[in-house]
Amino acid sequence: MVAASASFAAMAAVVKWLSLETSVWATVWVRSVWVALAALLLLRIRGAPIRMHDHRRLLVRSLSGFTAMGCYFWALGHGELGSIMTVQYTSPLFVALLAPLVVDERLRASIFGWLVLGFFGVVIVVRPSGLMSVGVGVALVGAVLSAVAYLSVRALRQTEDPDVIVLHFALVSAVLASPSVMELVQDPPSVQTWLGLLAVGTFALGGQLGMTRAYRYGDAARVSGFSYTSVALGLVFGTAVFGEVLTLRAVLGAAVVAVAGIALTRERQASQ
Repeated sequence: MVAASASFAAMAAVVKWLSLETSVWATVWVRSVWVALAALLLLRIRGAPIRMHDHRRLLVRSLSGFTAMGCYFWALGHGELGSIMTVQYTSPLFVALLAPLVVDERLRASIFGWLVLGFFGVVIVVRPSGLMSVGVGVALVGAVLSAVAYLSVRALRQTEDPDVIVLHFALVSAVLASPSVMELVQDPPSVQTWLGLLAVGTFALGGQLGMTRAYRYGDAARVSGFSYTSVALGLVFGTAVFGEVLTLRAVLGAAVVAVAGIALTRERQASQ
C-alpha cells in the first residue's frame, strides 16, 4: 500500500505541474484512455467477460468519479499540493456521513465524534484568503463526489467485476473529456508535456492496482492507515518540488484528518 500511496502522491505532483502546461480535461482524457487500455488488457489476460449488469449504478459511479477527478485536478493547480491532498483525503469522512442515506448504515455516536474531529482538521488546513480558498472549496466538492463513487463501488461489488467497473469509469471519463482532444490537436503538447500526461496515467494505474490488491488481501483499517502516507508525501513534494512552505498548521491539519479517517474506517469495519 505504501507503493500505491507513493504513486498517487507522484500523480498529484505531476498533475499540478501539468496545470501550467495544458488543461485539466486534456489530462483527464489521457489518463482515462491509458487506464481504459490497461483495464481491457487485464480483462483479456484474465479471460474475464466484459459484462455489465447494474447500468444505473455503474453510471452513477462513473459520473461522480469523473466530476470528482476534474475537481481534484483543477484544485491541484490552484492550491498548495499538501493542503489539496489533505482535503481530498477527507472522502472517508463523507463516506461515513453519506452511508446512512446510500447504504442504510446507522450513524453511531462514536462515528459522529470522529466526523467532527475530521472536519476540524479541514478547518485547520483551510486558509480563508484569495485563490487558496477556491482551491480548497473545489477539492471539498471533489471529496464529496469521491465518497459517492466509493459507495457506488461498494454497492456494485455483488454484481460487477472490479476491472469492469474500472473500465466503465475510464471509458465514460474518456468520452466526456474528449472535446479536449481538439486542444491537443490544435496546440500539440511538447514531448515533455506528453511524458507528463502519460506519467499521470501510469501513476494512476499503479496506485489503483496497488490499492485494490491491498484492500483485497489486507485488513481494511490497516490499509487505510497506510493510504494516508500519500498526504505526507504530498506535503514533502509540495515543499521539495514546488517550494511551498511546510507549516505546523498544515502538518497538524493533515494529522487530524488522517487520525479521523483511519478511526472511521475501523469503526465502519467493526460494524459490518
